[in-house]
Amino acid sequence: MKEFFIGTTQYLFSSCPTFDITVYVIMLLGTFAAAWKAPGWIRTIGKIALMLCIFCFLHNAYVFIQDISIKNPTFMMLGNSREFSDLLRTNPDIYKLINHDFRPLMMEDMAGAVASVCLGGFTYLINSITCIIRLPRL
Repeated sequence: MKEFFIGTTQYLFSSCPTFDITVYVIMLLGTFAAAWKAPGWIRTIGKIALMLCIFCFLHNAYVFIQDISIKNPTFMMLGNSREFSDLLRTNPDIYKLINHDFRPLMMEDMAGAVASVCLGGFTYLINSITCIIRLPRL
């Protein structure tokens, strides 16, 4: 179980896009710089980090949908789902394509979206802890 968790975590964070990692590193550096020089800005940076987390997730979801339509246009077929299920049932080549060739390609895009949310939550958590530690009490 421990090896499965470690392997899954490594795959999850290795699938995170470079843009997302850059955004979260800048937010963490901004948090620590604000804690050092201007503690009043820590909450503002935390709110910006949370909004950027939502933006990065939506961008990754958009990329995922675009990749579905490019890598396998049968998912974007017009018509009802009955036609699609009939196509899968009658054509074993398309079924093989989806189950064996297409699924690993989509896992990386889905893992990137999940990793973006995890890194955004981690950044916000670090920001909140820094805010609690650094802001002066009344």
